[in-house]
Amino acid sequence: MSDEHKSIEVDSLTIEEVEHLILSTLLAIKKELTQKAHTIVEQDAERLFATSVTMSKAKNDVGAAKYMRFAALQGHVKAQFYLGMMFAKGAGLPQSVYHAYTWLYLAESQGSIEAVEAIGKLQPLLQAKQITDAKKQAADLYENINNAIIQSEKIV
Repeated sequence: MSDEHKSIEVDSLTIEEVEHLILSTLLAIKKELTQKAHTIVEQDAERLFATSVTMSKAKNDVGAAKYMRFAALQGHVKAQFYLGMMFAKGAGLPQSVYHAYTWLYLAESQGSIEAVEAIGKLQPLLQAKQITDAKKQAADLYENINNAIIQSEKIV
């Protein structure tokens, strides 16, 4: 019989054994809920990214930028890359080399190979202080995004 279907005679257990049983059960429930929460967040970010791509194909740049930002703020690395490109081109939002660099640097720091080339093209357009500030802003974004993810896990 599996552990979850075992019947336990509680009267025969010591207080320590009951405490251990309760604690291990609660930890197993927390682990399962945390995994489900991660899946929901990942699916939500992917859904937002897909909505953005659909809007972009329909030539709705403003809507595409809005949903791309939502996905990027949920930690979707590809969305972070595309949001950076949208800032670089001014597609659906104000053109800003600084903001483009920020989002592309964030995506690159998380493994986006595409962002490396884009950053290389933008770097000559910025002053050293702007690059330093953009990198700091990317680090702050990274912290905020990951703190939000951690908080969502704690709620569960």
